[in-house]
Amino acid sequence: MSERVTEWLSQVIQDVEFDEPVVEFGSLQSPERRDYAGIRKLFAGKAFIGCDVQQGPGVDMLDDLERSRFGPGEVGAVVCLEALDHVKRPWLAVQEVHRILKPGGLFLISVPFRMPTDSYPGDYWRMTAKALEVLLKDAGFVEVEVSDTGDKVAWDLNRGRGTPEVDSSRTPSPYISFAIARKAAENRETTVERVKPDSIVEKMNPSFPHKMVENDKRGRNVTRSREKTPIVVPVFHREEDTKLMFKQLSKVTDNYSMIIVNNGFDDRKFLEKLKPLHYIENKENTGAIRPINQGLEVADGEYVAVLHNDLLIFDEGWLDHIIEFMERRRDVGLVGLGGRHTINADGMYDNDTTVAGTGSLPLSYKPTWRLTEVATIDGLGWVMRNIGLRLDESFGLMHFYDLDLSLQFIDAGYRVYVAAVDITHLADDNERSTRSHSDYLDRIGGDDSSYFDEVQEKFRKKWQHMLPITRGFKDESSAYQRIAELYELLDGLRDHIYDLRDHMDELGHYARELEAEDKKKRAEIEKATRYVRMLENEDSKRLAENERLSKYVGELEKRPSIEGVSAERTADHPERSDSTRRSAVAKFKLYMESEGLAKTLKRTALYIPKKAGLLRRENSQQNRH
Repeated sequence: MSERVTEWLSQVIQDVEFDEPVVEFGSLQSPERRDYAGIRKLFAGKAFIGCDVQQGPGVDMLDDLERSRFGPGEVGAVVCLEALDHVKRPWLAVQEVHRILKPGGLFLISVPFRMPTDSYPGDYWRMTAKALEVLLKDAGFVEVEVSDTGDKVAWDLNRGRGTPEVDSSRTPSPYISFAIARKAAENRETTVERVKPDSIVEKMNPSFPHKMVENDKRGRNVTRSREKTPIVVPVFHREEDTKLMFKQLSKVTDNYSMIIVNNGFDDRKFLEKLKPLHYIENKENTGAIRPINQGLEVADGEYVAVLHNDLLIFDEGWLDHIIEFMERRRDVGLVGLGGRHTINADGMYDNDTTVAGTGSLPLSYKPTWRLTEVATIDGLGWVMRNIGLRLDESFGLMHFYDLDLSLQFIDAGYRVYVAAVDITHLADDNERSTRSHSDYLDRIGGDDSSYFDEVQEKFRKKWQHMLPITRGFKDESSAYQRIAELYELLDGLRDHIYDLRDHMDELGHYARELEAEDKKKRAEIEKATRYVRMLENEDSKRLAENERLSKYVGELEKRPSIEGVSAERTADHPERSDSTRRSAVAKFKLYMESEGLAKTLKRTALYIPKKAGLLRRENSQQNRH
């Protein structure tokens, strides 16, 4: 830090008002600058915290300006002198300062413009005053003053203190750019109190190095004890799952109290044995959102947890681990046991960005860090700062309340995380889920999919000014695991394709067999068709022949010679009377009725020639006589 920066800062703090604590980012005093780099003495009598990413002289607390540990509205003034140029993403750093500053808080900045690069911890940026102005206004600061040179002459000009003589020996290019900015003041009566009395400033050990909390194997805090944390559990039917949940919870959790909201649980005696701190009973099923809010209303303390009654937790000391993290990170307001990095513009979370420790998910969804920043938790369970935020009951019975609560915390300036805790969510079995229960389905009209879409649209409209949103990221380990899973899926698809090809070959062979059999059957059908046609032709011929014989019989009956012969035969043979002839006619009719016309004509055709021959022989004999 140059002497002209110290001179500028001394002048500014005499002219402006600011609140406590004062936090300096980039406070490490390197050996070559130790004599003039420390600015703590300029803020004598003020609560002062020096922060840097490395330990050393002038550093009270390790902190990263891009992801600060301070909670929303916890800092009175931030000083960042010749440090923003060492931040990789200064736009994020400026947004962080805006987040941690109290309403009306002061931000003092100096950034080199024409100076040699510095190695610690990496030198990235040079900025003009206009660049600083853009960064500050984009971050939400409303009062911004900038200077182009940074020496006392430029400061006096900027403050309107006269016009000094121009020194022609000076370069027209500024060495350093300065800026003074303020966060907009808010109506403190209408805002949620976001910082508890036991803030990070009061908890911080004033001597360096900052005291780090150590944990034993179960994750319990071994340096201090904490107050009991209330756990809100709404219960609705599913008695066996609920009993298993409470039994497992008692094995892995210490120092907690129960707030039970009975939303439809048959075994009330079991609930009484748990000896809850608060017991609330609803006369009818009010869904998931309302009973959680009922529990939150009676929860005391800085932290409160919410768990589904079908969630099994297997990591001992899980609650201590999460609360210890939230104690160190005042910027974190909500820690879930599952969540997603991204919420899309349509209000639906991006399932591919899931982070959860449940065993039913792919390994790429498992947390690779103990704690991972996300955009939204999953409603199966979480720990939250008890600052008065509640679930949105306008959503109805359930759906999207977890996404809504997450965005409420983010909108209030907090971060949302997921803890790597080994869990099993029994609702993953759809048949055991509340969403398949007849009581729930009756309340929403019978179609949960339509109800889900309706609530999604309400959520989208409410938060469209923040959507889409992504927080945190999938790290390299998750990416490699996802690649491995995709390769495994690809191998499975290849095997499936090979199986399909084999099956297709079998089907092709079977199809060829069917085709050959079909050709054979068609040939047989064609042969049978030809045979039928032959029979039809023969039948037609027979019918024609029968018709011809019928005509022939008629002609024989009409011939006189035959009638004469018949008369003579009758005279010669008196026994052949008319009754005999009638008998022949009767036989003809009998054959017609029993055998049909065709066979009768055939029989007649065989009989008549025979009789005609007999008559001719008899006539020949009579002519000889």
